[in-house]
Amino acid sequence: MERSFTALRLAGIFCFGFLAATLPAQTRDTAAIHGRIPDQSRAPVAGVAVTVSSTLSILKRAAEADAQDEFTVTALPLDADYNITAMKTGFGPGKVTALTLESGAIAGIQLQLNVAAGSTQVTVTGVSGEIRTSVLARTRLRLP
Repeated sequence: MERSFTALRLAGIFCFGFLAATLPAQTRDTAAIHGRIPDQSRAPVAGVAVTVSSTLSILKRAAEADAQDEFTVTALPLDADYNITAMKTGFGPGKVTALTLESGAIAGIQLQLNVAAGSTQVTVTGVSGEIRTSVLARTRLRLP
């Protein structure tokens, strides 16, 4: 009798410990965001820096997209909407604003990164009279 009571107590302690460890991930007062971030050709973009920020507080969470261009941010309080920004060098930012989360849910989003427009600036310095525009004009005329 004593042996079965001890086994029952151990089983109860184990179950309580298991439930206590899993409940925080499933609380009703938080939610999560899971998303994908491909480029404009729908190709995966790995290593994209993702920032999730609350519209009502200073809460900010960071994540990084994996090789399949996916990211997940968990345990977000439901007290605000969220702005999501995805950034990577060579691309313009992807943004979602004022995303409302639902209790215990995982919001699925997709951002798209577009290749950033490049610009080149050429600065020519010199003294007046050193640049011969007639040579430049003749060179332009010879081009096909």
